[in-house]
Amino acid sequence: MLELLVSQALNGLVTGMSLVLVAVGLSIIFGMLRIINFAHGVFYALGVYLAYSLTQATGSFFLGLVGSALLTGLLGIVVEAGLLRPLYSEDPHYHLLLLFGLALIFEEGIAIVWGLEGRTTHPPALLQGTVDLGFTKVALYRLFLIAFTAVLVLLIWLFLRTTKYGAILRAGVEWPEMVECLGINIRRLFTAGYGVGVALAAVAGTLMTPLVTIEPLMGNSILVESFVVVVLGGLGNFRGALFGGLFVGLVMNLTAIVSPEFSNTVIFVFMAAFLLLKPEGLFGGKGVV
Repeated sequence: MLELLVSQALNGLVTGMSLVLVAVGLSIIFGMLRIINFAHGVFYALGVYLAYSLTQATGSFFLGLVGSALLTGLLGIVVEAGLLRPLYSEDPHYHLLLLFGLALIFEEGIAIVWGLEGRTTHPPALLQGTVDLGFTKVALYRLFLIAFTAVLVLLIWLFLRTTKYGAILRAGVEWPEMVECLGINIRRLFTAGYGVGVALAAVAGTLMTPLVTIEPLMGNSILVESFVVVVLGGLGNFRGALFGGLFVGLVMNLTAIVSPEFSNTVIFVFMAAFLLLKPEGLFGGKGVV
């Protein structure tokens, strides 16, 4: 029983780390632009398919990972600058409708280009095999995913907290007019922030490809789970995304030991409770960190 608990806890960390990356991207976008990115899930799926194709073409999982993040991020920049920015002065519902429609268009595009059949991949040869921890064995790739995501999240946090551009972004979220008065084009930084946010979704999807089936609608479930994460932690809050992602991943996988059917439902029970009792989330929704 102990080995099963440890195994499920490690699986929960893997799921949680993936959710953390997606939720951090959502939180960065909301913290900067104050829009809920309904297209986030489809950027996740698009990143997966781009990584799949690049990996097939180059033979390198890591080139696929980097290339997918860059291409998805560039597409996000185009979407923000060309489609979202003209609507900032309009009713906020226009953003939601645009992003929802964009998600449907991208989903159809994925199905047309790559087809509807499910696909599977394997971890890179360097990360295949298992590691004996003494009390259980765990796949090397899962440990890599946990460590890689932890380092990436730490680097993002350090960038936002300790660098000049991070300070400008934080100031721009709180006092955009003041930052503009200093001669800084905060809109360009916010555009880059949107690109980084969707690139993180692509990275999360790419890291999960050896563990899940690749299919065009895979972004829908991750989007719903990510919204649960940001509701629990606080929409737009970096710490909230980190805590919420790990919490949701662990709860889902540990609940599966008792009731696999209930494991995907229990998180919505927590979300409903938070919306009723603490709608701002555990850490609130102020800023991007």
